[in-house]
Amino acid sequence: MTSVTSLVRNAPTRALNRAFAGAHPDSSYDLELSPHIKGARVPYIGIDEGENAHAAISALIRGEWADRRFWPYACVIRDWMSDIGVQRVWTDWHIQETGRFVGSCDLLVSGGPRSSGVIEVKFVNRGLPEFHRMDHLFQLSLYARGLAEMRGGFDRYWGAIAYVCPSARTIRVFEWTVGMPRCCQSADFLLRAA
Repeated sequence: MTSVTSLVRNAPTRALNRAFAGAHPDSSYDLELSPHIKGARVPYIGIDEGENAHAAISALIRGEWADRRFWPYACVIRDWMSDIGVQRVWTDWHIQETGRFVGSCDLLVSGGPRSSGVIEVKFVNRGLPEFHRMDHLFQLSLYARGLAEMRGGFDRYWGAIAYVCPSARTIRVFEWTVGMPRCCQSADFLLRAA
């Protein structure tokens, strides 16, 4: 079975742009980190520490110990999820679509704009993107497709890509609710073409 990572890396840019043309997020917004948390300056995280940051954010969301440099980022993500109505979070959730692909999403949540959601966290070092990347949307859509197969119904899922920019101390979120079923259809088109 093919991994989601392989499918995303091997997808031609032209095909991604064609498949996801018009798949605009339903909303996008910035979450800013306070420059100080309890009087201490928020530490800078180097982009080469993206994997460590992912692991730490997952651990902190699960209530486990993690390097305190990552606390501010995890707190902002946790607070955002709470604000939009997320009730429960699972990290590094294993997802597969029978006979097609397998992978692990960063965050699987219950609640939010719909009954369940998928959130992918991406670390960027060259400033916040104005638009989401199509390969990231393909990845998010594959996870939502796999969940829909496992648990039924594309219309149950929403998705978000959260771009964390340590140098800007900001997280930019692109969120799909109404548009998520269309994104899943686009992912299916790309899967059939692969």
